[in-house]
Amino acid sequence: MALMTADSPCSCDCFVSLPPASAIPAVIFAKNSDRPRDEVQEVVFVPAGTHAPGSRLQCTYIEVDQVPKTHAVVLSRPSWLWGAEMGANEHGVCIGNEAVWTKEPVQDGEALLGMDLLRLALERGSTAQEAMLLITGLLQHYGQGGSCREDPAPFCYHNTFLLADRTEAWVLETAGRLWAAQRIRAGARNLSNQLSIGADISAEHPELRSHARAQGWWGGQGSFDFAQVFSLSQQPVRMEAAKARFRAGRELLQQRQGDITAETMMDILRDKDSGICMDSGGFRTTASMVSVLPQDPSQPCVHFLTATPDPSRLGWIADIHSIENIRWPWGGWRLRRCGDSSSTRGSETWNGRAWQSCRDCWPPVRGPHRHSSWAASSRTLWRERARPMPSSRQAATCSSL
Repeated sequence: MALMTADSPCSCDCFVSLPPASAIPAVIFAKNSDRPRDEVQEVVFVPAGTHAPGSRLQCTYIEVDQVPKTHAVVLSRPSWLWGAEMGANEHGVCIGNEAVWTKEPVQDGEALLGMDLLRLALERGSTAQEAMLLITGLLQHYGQGGSCREDPAPFCYHNTFLLADRTEAWVLETAGRLWAAQRIRAGARNLSNQLSIGADISAEHPELRSHARAQGWWGGQGSFDFAQVFSLSQQPVRMEAAKARFRAGRELLQQRQGDITAETMMDILRDKDSGICMDSGGFRTTASMVSVLPQDPSQPCVHFLTATPDPSRLGWIADIHSIENIRWPWGGWRLRRCGDSSSTRGSETWNGRAWQSCRDCWPPVRGPHRHSSWAASSRTLWRERARPMPSSRQAATCSSL
């Protein structure tokens, strides 16, 4: 079993805002993925699919039972593994995960990575709550474990998840096969690399409290505080740093209560003073994502991904208007199929080696926006995308996908 060292890449942050914290009637999701600085993270589109009864699915390390139908998903994932750090599906469900260490030991053998659990939940869940229950069911059946980086030295951890859809969000925090979940129906919430669910538990593993009592971590009387009971008694240095990031992220959200937009989230993800945007040591912010999930189901969900490291240095260069028909209006770029790039994973990928111009994309802009002009152009883009698209324009956008 690998423990966390001083140089271990163990930083990520997730954010969500729901009305009345949001400035618009929408749920806004955001995440920075902080990974080893030399690791490639790619944006991948996987279409919806149907699967034969009894078929099996190869994840990063193990096989699992496949389901009859899977949803279309867009994923931001380390290129060497099957799962993903963050993503969204065609039903407007978004998920991000975080590394966490608890009193429960990390499993030595190979099982499902937290990133595998995230992708499986997106492919199978049509709401945030359904996706949360899918993860807990998979945890119970297969467990979580295996090295989380492409390196001879193993690096293992448990996971917390932030799940959101058009109406609500869920925080799911795990310790081995055990878990606690908190439902978020209003306001803003953030996650860093630590347990954060206290006594406000909306759902939990049926053996959570009995296990804690049997281990001597909880006396069985009074309030049950999940974070207090399951957190390590002596936190490593980087876990203490995660506490500071969590507090800073919460304060940044509180400062903009009632006025949070996609741009607000992008500014937070670029914040280096707090450590939320990482670019030091052996790891860095390798990818970022912001999603706007309107509460009006007639409005499309919009997903912004950097597909590049360090959002403080680069503009946001992609907007996915619809997972059913992916569009890249920022600069008129679209996904190229894996057969046109270096990837051979049987889906569609977008990275630095796989850009291709699609001049029919809407709106008809040319060239990626420069960082200096990003804020103004993104406001214009959001106003345009918030309006329903005429059917003629829909038919003309990236039909080759």
